Amino acid sequence: MEQFLLISSILLWLVVLFNLLLTFALIRKLRQVTANESEPFTKMVDVKIGEPAPPLVAETLTTGKNLTFNDFLGRTINFIFISPNCSACRESLPKYEAMIPKAKKDGIEVVLVSFADPTKTKNLINNYNLHSSTVITPEGGLFQTNYKIHGWPSFCLIDAKGIVRATGHMPGEYEEWKNLYDEWKKSEDLHKNSGGAEFISLTSQIRSGNITEERRIS
Repeated sequence: MEQFLLISSILLWLVVLFNLLLTFALIRKLRQVTANESEPFTKMVDVKIGEPAPPLVAETLTTGKNLTFNDFLGRTINFIFISPNCSACRESLPKYEAMIPKAKKDGIEVVLVSFADPTKTKNLINNYNLHSSTVITPEGGLFQTNYKIHGWPSFCLIDAKGIVRATGHMPGEYEEWKNLYDEWKKSEDLHKNSGGAEFISLTSQIRSGNITEERRIS
C-alpha cells in the first residue's frame, strides 16, 4: 500500500511538472506573438517612401513573360503581395478583385504579386474566379528581398515616375485604401503648390490603429 502511494505521488508530481513546463512554453509563445503584433505595420514592406522603387524581377502568370521594373514605369501601380498559402490573403481576394474597377477610375492599376509557382497561383486564381492582373515571383527572390516584404497581404503603391508613395498592410476594403490614396494625392498637391512640402505618409492611419493587420509571416 505504501509503495502504491509513493508511486502515485511521484506520478502526480510528474504531471504537475509537465503542466508547469507547458504553461511556461505557452507564456513564452504568447509574448513572442505580442511582440510581433506590436511592430509597426509599415515593416511588412520596408522600402522607403518618397524614394525610387527598387528593381524587381517577375513573370506574367498567363504567358510567362519576364518582367522588370521598367515594364511598369509610366503607370501608377499598386502591387498587392499575396501567397496561396496565406489564409488571410485567400479570404481577402474577392475584396481585392472588387477594388480593380474602382481603382482604375482613379488611375491606379492593381497588380497581384504571388509568391508561389505557376501551378499554385493558377489554382488560386481559378478557385476564386479572379480576373486580376497577376505576376509571379519566387518566395525569397529578388522581388521580396529588394522590397523587404516581411508579410502579406501587403501593398506597395508606386507612382508613374517610379517613386514609392505608400507601403504597409493591405486593407480589406477599398474605401479604407482609397482614404490612404487620397491622403497621398492631397500631399502631392501640397508639394506642388508649396514647392517643398513633405509628402504625408499613407501609413499614418495604419499606425493610428484605423487598420488592423490580418496575417504576418512568422
